Amino acid sequence: MRQISALLLLCFLWGMEWLRELLVLPATPSTLRAAITCTLAALLYALFPPERCSSRRGILSALGLFAVPLLLQQAAHLSGYTSAALWTLTPVLIVVVCGARSTGLRQEMLIAALAGVAGTLLILPFQVPASPSEGLHWLLLLTGITSAAVASVLAPAAAGFRTTGLLSAAVILWIATIARGPISLSLPELLWIACIDLPALFLLLWLLPQVRPEALGTRYLLPMAITILTSWVALHQQMTVRFAGGVLLLLTSSAGLILLSRRMA
Repeated sequence: MRQISALLLLCFLWGMEWLRELLVLPATPSTLRAAITCTLAALLYALFPPERCSSRRGILSALGLFAVPLLLQQAAHLSGYTSAALWTLTPVLIVVVCGARSTGLRQEMLIAALAGVAGTLLILPFQVPASPSEGLHWLLLLTGITSAAVASVLAPAAAGFRTTGLLSAAVILWIATIARGPISLSLPELLWIACIDLPALFLLLWLLPQVRPEALGTRYLLPMAITILTSWVALHQQMTVRFAGGVLLLLTSSAGLILLSRRMA
């Protein structure tokens, strides 16, 4: 129950991203936010002797989970809606990777993950590639999503993932941020990083070895449902039948992945 509560809190924090626009926070580069949070988390975990280790698997897992997907998403230059829709494929890929590493693919788990994709397609406007160049952009983002899925499965058992791994990812992200131009960060943005981004990262790092990857894959589904529900309540936005059906599918998919994962534990 403690793990599920932590997972729901993680998704709630990520689902509050819409508040940034409401509070008119500056559009800080995502690489800068990720670089700061990864650096701070790695330095704090380095205070604990058991975490002071290193492995190639730990470094590659951290790069695959935190650096590669973010950089490829920026390189893809897809619309926010299309990117968000494609990211909901991550739980499907996690189920496939877990099936490949164990006794085989579980059909009911795959159906639960695909329900989340269907729910997203009901909510977000979605456009297929109209040209080879757009297809290449899709391929870039899908490569990053695959990287995140594989790393989500490999990271829990990787030595040094939360120290040298995170620092390695932070270095890559700092380099990418500096290459974009001058760095500027406002006080409200620092407060957002301290109150939202950093606690969310600590929750994710704690959950990775505690929860099965399939259940933790709901972090790519639930924040969207939470965003819609919280903004609907706070801003009194109109909820159409199509949106309600999409949210219901996202919630059902997440519940199915969690329950099926607990049955496998």
